[in-house]
Amino acid sequence: MLESMSEDEQNMMLELTDNFLHIKQCEYFTILSEVVRRVIANNPSVTQYFVLPALAKDDVERLDKSSIHMLYLFKGEELEDAIDNSDIHFQVVKDKNKLSARGIRDNEKILIVDDFIGSGKTIEESFEVHNIKDEGLKIEDVIVLSLVAHEKGVLYLKDIGVPQIFYNKLINRGISDNYIGKKKSEYVRLMNQIESRIPKLDEENRFGYCQCEALLHMHRIPNNTFPIYWLHNNISPYKR
Repeated sequence: MLESMSEDEQNMMLELTDNFLHIKQCEYFTILSEVVRRVIANNPSVTQYFVLPALAKDDVERLDKSSIHMLYLFKGEELEDAIDNSDIHFQVVKDKNKLSARGIRDNEKILIVDDFIGSGKTIEESFEVHNIKDEGLKIEDVIVLSLVAHEKGVLYLKDIGVPQIFYNKLINRGISDNYIGKKKSEYVRLMNQIESRIPKLDEENRFGYCQCEALLHMHRIPNNTFPIYWLHNNISPYKR
C-alpha cells in the first residue's frame, strides 16, 4: 500500500494505522458476554430478550450480514451459561409479525444486535424492517447492542430517540477527532490526495461511509473505514 505514496502520505498512513482497531471473530463471544452483562445490570426487571438483527431495507434477504452471524451467539445455552443467571433468557425472533401482534410485556425487551454501529442508519432502518414504532412494538422497548460503536452513530441514534445503546468499544473519526490545527488540515489534504487516486470511489464513501473516518477491522472491514484500507484492489490491505 505504501509503495505508491509520497513520504508525507506514508508517514500519515503509518500513524493512522497505529491507531487501527482489530477485533477478531474469535473475540466476539467474550466481548458480547461483557456487553450483555451490562444490559442486564441496567435492566433489572427484564427477564426475556427478543433478539433481532440490525438490517437495512436493502439487506433483508442477505445471509452474509454481520448481524445475522451475531444471532448465532444468542442461540443455545452458551451465552446464558456465561452470564450465570438462570432467570435471563434470549430468544432469536423467527416471526417478527407474530411478535408485533403479541406485543412486549413489562419484563421483556427487544434487542437489536450488530457487531458494529457506524453511521447509525442501519439501526434506524431496522425499525421499519422489524415493524418497530407500530402499536405492538415501540422504540422505547428497544435496546441496541453492538461490540463496537462509532461516536457519530451513537449520537445519531440518541437524537432519533433510541433509549438504550450498549457497546464494548467506542471509536471516533480517525483524523477529524484526533488532530487539531495545521496537522489536522494537512492530514485531511493528504487523505483527499490519496483518495483522488482510488478508482471508482463514490462521494458517499469518501473518508469512509458517511465520512465516519473509521480505523477498524472486524470479522469483515466496515465501509465506514477509510476506503484506502479496503476499496483499492491493487494496494488495499483488506477486502470486503
